[in-house]
Amino acid sequence: VAWVRYQISLDGLKHAEHGRAFSWRLEAEMSQTRVAQLLKPMMTKSRMAPNMIGEHDRSGHAERCALLQVASDWLQTGPERGLEVHGEMFLYVTHYPCVSCVFVIAQFARLFPHLSLHLAYADGRAMHTQPLER
Repeated sequence: VAWVRYQISLDGLKHAEHGRAFSWRLEAEMSQTRVAQLLKPMMTKSRMAPNMIGEHDRSGHAERCALLQVASDWLQTGPERGLEVHGEMFLYVTHYPCVSCVFVIAQFARLFPHLSLHLAYADGRAMHTQPLER
């Protein structure tokens, strides 16, 4: 799960999102939109079956879905080149981002160089191993 909040100035107009949650989406894996071409995931071999033929598609991860939606919303106002976005955005993820999501976050930061991007995450896998009582 990923959660996004931002307060920005987009070509001089103020925009805000006070909090929106995103989860994994199958349709993001098949997306061929303009933004999907700008925020490409990294394909990796499966760590569960490294000798398996094929690749592990991470394009539907919640972090990428959140950034795809935000970038799509912002880019509707104009071309991706020359678009001025100033302000800050907070992205929280319930687990540490995989290498593909870090790759997509870096592409997003490069696409919007005047944006202050804050990333926070928990170790969701470790939380499942914690005893309920102490």
